[in-house]
Amino acid sequence: SKADLKLAVGAGLPWAAKFLGRPLKERIHFMSFLMDLIRIAEIKELTIFMVGAKPEIIEQAYANIKKSFPKIRIVGRHGGYFNKERAANVIEAMRKSEAQIILIGLGFPKEDKWIYEIKNQFKNTVFIGIGGSIDIISGQKRKAPAYFMEKGLDWFYRIITRPWRYLRLLRLLLFYIQVLWQRLRK
Repeated sequence: SKADLKLAVGAGLPWAAKFLGRPLKERIHFMSFLMDLIRIAEIKELTIFMVGAKPEIIEQAYANIKKSFPKIRIVGRHGGYFNKERAANVIEAMRKSEAQIILIGLGFPKEDKWIYEIKNQFKNTVFIGIGGSIDIISGQKRKAPAYFMEKGLDWFYRIITRPWRYLRLLRLLLFYIQVLWQRLRK
């Protein structure tokens, strides 16, 4: 992972850090963080470009954000389903917009890889991978209930409400094995 800043948004990283003897100060609730970021962008008059989800979903997310933050300056948006040839057009649109914040919701690990590939083509721009947040903002998907979020189990809520995602549990299992291996090596 080559991100300039990483936030502990799930339960896994705080657990691993504590298990390895380096506990984190706090865990971030990502949707709260994202809404705070949008609120600050509105106040500071920062510009935002959004990429991700299906075209109709990103349009609904845009409408919902504008309803909650009427002065927000969203200078562009694009659906997240495009091939490599079309990606050049998306990058050009983002560059022409001169957005200060670009929110990328292509899902992990695709969005992280894409941000890493393109970020050096931009000056004075902050890229943030937002996963499936566009679906939640649009109202297409529901945010995990407070109980799940407080316990760091929003991932579990997503799996029980979208069982086709269960293969992602294999990635979690690999993560826990890697953490255990790190501890045993010490």
